[in-house]
Amino acid sequence: MYSTKIFSGLCFFLGLILFAVGIYMKLNNILSTGQPYKTRLGTNMNAESIDGNGALLFGILLLIISLISNRIYISQKKERNKRLEEENAGN
Repeated sequence: MYSTKIFSGLCFFLGLILFAVGIYMKLNNILSTGQPYKTRLGTNMNAESIDGNGALLFGILLLIISLISNRIYISQKKERNKRLEEENAGN
C-alpha cells in the first residue's frame, strides 16, 4: 500500500520536473535567435535549441500515471480501513 504512495509521489515530482523542463525548452526554442529551419513536419525550429515536445509529453504522461496510482492508493486505503473496522467490530 505504501509503495503505491511512494511511486505516486515520485511520478508526480518527476512529471513536474519534466513538464517544467519541456516548457523551458519550448520557450528557449521560441525566444532563441539562432538560424531558423523547417523540420520534416513543417514546423519552424532554431538550430541552437532543442524542441521540448518529448519532455512535455513524458512529463504529462508521468503526471497521469501519478494521478492513477494515487487513486489506487486511496482505494487501497479505504479497503484497509473498512477491513480494520470489520475486525474491530467482530472483537
